[in-house]
Amino acid sequence: MVEPFLVEFQGGWSASETGDGHEWHWGGARNSIALSNELPEAQVATISYDALSLNERSLRVYQDGQILFTETLDTKAWERRQFTIRMEPGVSPLVFETDEPSVVTAGETRDLCVCIRDFSIRLSEENAEPSVFQVKLQFDDGWYAEELDDLHSWRWAESRGLFHVVNEPEVTKTVGLSFGVRTIDRRLLEFLANGTSLLTEELVPGPWIQFRQNVNLAPGVNRFVFETPTAGTKMLGDDRKLSFCIQNLKIVTAL
Repeated sequence: MVEPFLVEFQGGWSASETGDGHEWHWGGARNSIALSNELPEAQVATISYDALSLNERSLRVYQDGQILFTETLDTKAWERRQFTIRMEPGVSPLVFETDEPSVVTAGETRDLCVCIRDFSIRLSEENAEPSVFQVKLQFDDGWYAEELDDLHSWRWAESRGLFHVVNEPEVTKTVGLSFGVRTIDRRLLEFLANGTSLLTEELVPGPWIQFRQNVNLAPGVNRFVFETPTAGTKMLGDDRKLSFCIQNLKIVTAL
């Protein structure tokens, strides 16, 4: 059987170190890991590793030049990280980048910014359902810039946010759309697919509300929209008009 993924630590990393059953690499300001998908089709992969820094610092993680998330490392203890990525066939660079200077340690000449231990990549459980393959999600008009923390991504909208999903195969398929929603005031929010209403929800301020909605994808471009009849509101210190926010919008297997 072909090994699904290959991993190679490249520029920025020091030589690997081992001890007590672990393997780790120290890295500098910019460090690259070459991930190779050896299978002939795109796969969803789960990345796992422990992260460590000797001082508080911001760390950005990129895949193929696109930012996945930004996090703050603020502890001298190992912290476990896990997330999923989509990998096309071939090599996909994963980059760890930080702006804060390295820590100077007596007798140490290496650039010590961030340390990654027990890095692993495996097929995600999402690969069990082929309907999530060969579909691509893209945000369109109506959204403010993406915001990130170490675990989540989200976008605010003024009143109407559009996105589309491209179904590459020439067959209709059913997938799930998973997302969280929150609002700054009471309002109705409607979710439409290709002009047909799928969901209407009355929102009130509070924690994130999680949804998982099955949608049918025709071959080609499928257009979706979140919209509310109530105008957005400006918050103190923020020039944007905000109405609702969508968090971690992604394609998953249908229920």
